[in-house]
Amino acid sequence: VSVSAVATPVVGDYDHNATKDINDIFTYLNAWFSQSLYADISGNGAGLPDINDIFTFLNAWFGPCS
Repeated sequence: VSVSAVATPVVGDYDHNATKDINDIFTYLNAWFSQSLYADISGNGAGLPDINDIFTFLNAWFGPCS
Protein backbone atom coordinates (compact mmCIF):
# COMPACT_ATOMS: atom_id res chain seq x y z
CA VAL A 1 0.00 0.00 0.00
CA SER A 2 1.46 3.32 -0.97
CA VAL A 3 0.75 6.41 1.06
CA SER A 4 0.30 9.67 -0.81
CA ALA A 5 -0.63 13.12 0.39
CA VAL A 6 -4.25 14.01 -0.24
CA ALA A 7 -5.54 17.52 0.43
CA THR A 8 -8.85 16.30 1.85
CA PRO A 9 -8.73 12.74 3.14
CA VAL A 10 -11.65 10.55 2.16
CA VAL A 11 -12.62 8.22 5.00
CA GLY A 12 -12.54 4.66 3.72
CA ASP A 13 -10.20 5.53 0.83
CA TYR A 14 -7.69 2.79 1.62
CA ASP A 15 -5.72 3.04 -1.64
CA HIS A 16 -5.35 6.85 -1.23
CA ASN A 17 -6.56 7.87 -4.69
CA ALA A 18 -8.99 10.51 -3.31
CA THR A 19 -12.11 8.47 -4.14
CA LYS A 20 -13.96 5.79 -2.25
CA ASP A 21 -14.55 2.92 -4.66
CA ILE A 22 -14.52 -0.87 -4.90
CA ASN A 23 -10.74 -0.83 -5.36
CA ASP A 24 -10.41 0.26 -1.73
CA ILE A 25 -12.14 -2.94 -0.61
CA PHE A 26 -9.92 -5.13 -2.80
CA THR A 27 -6.77 -3.30 -1.68
CA TYR A 28 -7.73 -3.60 1.97
CA LEU A 29 -8.66 -7.28 1.75
CA ASN A 30 -5.41 -8.04 -0.07
CA ALA A 31 -3.50 -6.40 2.80
CA TRP A 32 -5.66 -8.16 5.40
CA PHE A 33 -5.24 -11.65 3.92
CA SER A 34 -1.49 -11.01 3.55
CA GLN A 35 -1.44 -10.14 7.28
CA SER A 36 0.12 -6.77 6.45
CA LEU A 37 0.62 -4.44 9.40
CA TYR A 38 -1.09 -1.75 7.27
CA ALA A 39 -4.34 -3.70 7.61
CA ASP A 40 -4.31 -3.43 11.41
CA ILE A 41 -6.51 -0.32 11.57
CA SER A 42 -8.88 -0.99 14.47
CA GLY A 43 -6.50 0.34 17.08
CA ASN A 44 -7.09 -2.61 19.40
CA GLY A 45 -3.36 -3.26 19.82
CA ALA A 46 -3.43 -6.74 18.28
CA GLY A 47 -0.42 -5.93 16.06
CA LEU A 48 -1.67 -8.06 13.18
CA PRO A 49 -5.00 -7.68 11.40
CA ASP A 50 -7.97 -9.47 12.92
CA ILE A 51 -11.73 -9.53 12.32
CA ASN A 52 -12.15 -6.21 14.17
CA ASP A 53 -10.04 -4.55 11.48
CA ILE A 54 -12.41 -5.71 8.73
CA PHE A 55 -15.37 -4.23 10.62
CA THR A 56 -13.47 -0.99 11.24
CA PHE A 57 -12.59 -0.69 7.56
CA LEU A 58 -16.12 -1.48 6.34
CA ASN A 59 -17.63 1.04 8.78
CA ALA A 60 -15.31 3.69 7.35
CA TRP A 61 -15.96 2.64 3.76
CA PHE A 62 -19.76 2.62 4.08
CA GLY A 63 -19.76 5.78 6.24
CA PRO A 64 -19.69 9.41 5.15
CA CYS A 65 -16.74 10.64 3.10
CA SER A 66 -15.40 13.13 5.65
